[in-house]
Amino acid sequence: MKKLLFCLLIFAFNQLQAQVNIGYVKDQTPQQSNFYDWSRANTSLYIDYSYLNNDQTSTRWSLNDYYNANDSAINFVGVAYDNICGYYDYVNYSTTIVSATDLGFSSVYPADALLRFDTLQAFVAHENNSGVADTIIAELRELNANNTISTTVLWADSIITSTGLSPGNTWSNGINSFFFMRFTVGYSTAAGQKAGIVFRYLNHNKLDTFGLAAGYVPFSLGGASAIQSSYKNSFLRFPPFASTITKNSDFLIVSGGYLAGQNWVIIPRTEVYNTSLGLQSAKGDLKVLSLYPNPANQQLNIVFESEVNSNIIVYITDAQGSIVKAKSYNNQHNNLFKESIDCSELASGLYQVTINQNKYIYSQRIVIGGR
Repeated sequence: MKKLLFCLLIFAFNQLQAQVNIGYVKDQTPQQSNFYDWSRANTSLYIDYSYLNNDQTSTRWSLNDYYNANDSAINFVGVAYDNICGYYDYVNYSTTIVSATDLGFSSVYPADALLRFDTLQAFVAHENNSGVADTIIAELRELNANNTISTTVLWADSIITSTGLSPGNTWSNGINSFFFMRFTVGYSTAAGQKAGIVFRYLNHNKLDTFGLAAGYVPFSLGGASAIQSSYKNSFLRFPPFASTITKNSDFLIVSGGYLAGQNWVIIPRTEVYNTSLGLQSAKGDLKVLSLYPNPANQQLNIVFESEVNSNIIVYITDAQGSIVKAKSYNNQHNNLFKESIDCSELASGLYQVTINQNKYIYSQRIVIGGR
């Protein structure tokens, strides 16, 4: 039976016209929303499983709650955020990866952790040719005990439009049709409560289409095995061949050589708290303009926006967590903090630089190069 189902899934995807490769995902650098103050009032991080899994390209899928094989591929998409470690700080989003240790956590989601979902963005496409209003819904849902997405809605918002939102009113013009759709959330979970984000599209008209992008890792057809996602947190339901909600990583396309849509590009901006420590996560509070060079050799230069009349402590810890260098400053007049730290006495290796300015903390890994 399993072999038969596997063959059906391969056949299904080979026949699926709506799910096609759209090439490299557009730069995912977070952009400003029209509805939210993006100033650094609190710790702000992005959870993006697609980015973290090094998904190089993306595919587009057509979604419709009122599934019909003639005009849509799936009728459910969602991402379960059951791992709050591994994501990145948007000050240096391409290199700064946050681990459980960085957050002072004992695991990827301890029982005393809670998240505040500030905003979310999803990489989507939409066209409307009927002139009839379409409804696009974003929901924050509680997770079940097994980390699947439940039906309990914690927050929801919607966009109702009778005009296409994609450039040129087309969802099928490759990567050019896609854009980041954003919602303000402002929901805080209870300690230990896990949540996921679901997108829904309500439309009875076959002339209109809403699509989402999912990243994947290409692999060679001649290779020994496919490259499975490290973050298997995305879900879908593909009615002809999967009547229940299934993880995206369970579906495989053979022709073309890639795993089909491993991770939806649905990215929440979050703040992480630890109730036992009573602290925010130690990432992203300061607007660091530059921490260079990295790797460093003789000295490390630090430049960031500073509060006036603030006490600043900079310390460097080694791979074992021991403080190997610490300096304190009293910044009384300058909004822009600039300092150089002598690193010539430090052995080559991996270190972590932590900057503490009053209540704000920023932390980033650096490498001291060989001499």
